[in-house]
Amino acid sequence: FGYLAKSSISLAGIASNQAAQLTFDGAIYTGGAELVFLTGDPPRPAFARARHLLDGWIPIVSFHWREGEVFCEIETFALPLTEDPLSPTVVFAQARLTNTGARQTTAHFAAATRFRGEDHRFGGLRPFPFSPDWTYEIRDGALIRDGKLILLYPREATAFEAVPGESRKGAFAGRELSITERAEVGVARLGGRLGPRESRSFVFRIPVAPLDLSAPGAGETLRAIRAADYGQFRARAEELWRARMRPGATLLMPERKVLDTHRASLMFTWQAIWQRDGQWIQGVNKFQYRGFWLRDGAYILAAYDSWGHHDVTRRLLEVYPRYQTAGGLFSSYPGQFDGFGQALYILGRHALFTGDTEWARQAALPLFPPAFDWLRRARAGDPFVLMPATDVQDNEFIRGHYTGHNLWALLGMRTAIRAAT
Repeated sequence: FGYLAKSSISLAGIASNQAAQLTFDGAIYTGGAELVFLTGDPPRPAFARARHLLDGWIPIVSFHWREGEVFCEIETFALPLTEDPLSPTVVFAQARLTNTGARQTTAHFAAATRFRGEDHRFGGLRPFPFSPDWTYEIRDGALIRDGKLILLYPREATAFEAVPGESRKGAFAGRELSITERAEVGVARLGGRLGPRESRSFVFRIPVAPLDLSAPGAGETLRAIRAADYGQFRARAEELWRARMRPGATLLMPERKVLDTHRASLMFTWQAIWQRDGQWIQGVNKFQYRGFWLRDGAYILAAYDSWGHHDVTRRLLEVYPRYQTAGGLFSSYPGQFDGFGQALYILGRHALFTGDTEWARQAALPLFPPAFDWLRRARAGDPFVLMPATDVQDNEFIRGHYTGHNLWALLGMRTAIRAAT
């Protein structure tokens, strides 16, 4: 369940740079396009607020609704095409329709794309603006928009409409059909008659980044997406997450919801990891906080170490020297002086948690003396002999000295000294 009225779930792999949003109303939004499921006659966007993670924490997400005797379930996940997390990420979505009744019935189910819905879509995902002048074409089981692959339809799809209620052969212009950001485009009707207890499944494949079919290597990528088997990729995704969780400490207690929340929290922070220049970077999420903050990194990496995922912490600490200035200050953004103490804290804490003195000597200890020298100079120049005043204007909107910056500096120095001795 979700406490928030309009909560979202991220669909991403570990250390990949691409992600999709499973929206509160059951659409799959990539930033470049959105897949929406339609139900009823006439068709309307399906709405299913309750989403379920596999085993309570794995981001293979399902949701469902009922239309008469027909039970409709969607299961979706995202995974890079290859073992390389930087290879193109594809969102897989399987729709399963089941007649739960004792008589034959008609399932009214369809799917379409749109550029983006109007409510709670993260703008940080959007790589380019909408254009009413795009051209569209449905061919070879795919929706092509301005020469880019947007969606691969289920192989069973044979009945298509350019927009709801209007069929077109060949390419069609968006302006000609008054296509807006919100309008459904490329409708595939996939319902039909279902016998008693009969089920049918349909698989959609959505490249998170629209695939430019004229780009070098695009043909090979397209063939790989077409050939991607839902069952095999689902099994691979499940094992990827279980393998990541397996080496860490296990929490055992009778309350299942607490266990699920603990593991899901780790999963979502792993999803937020991205890469730059071959280095892993701990983000907050890939929607609108895809950056790096020493403060958030310290909190999250401390959780990894607390639960035994030292290999992840160590890899993420590799980027920390990049955020130490020549003068010794640790800072991810100008004026955010809390990062100074937090960087010292997590470097020292990791050394203490792991007991790896060799790593500490090579990776952490050389960063401490310049940091201590910076603090000595900064305090000498401050009228209160404290961490410098700042005008960071983040959450606090304080112009002056922050108590927390000084407390973090104290904790960071104490932890660094413990690690060094």
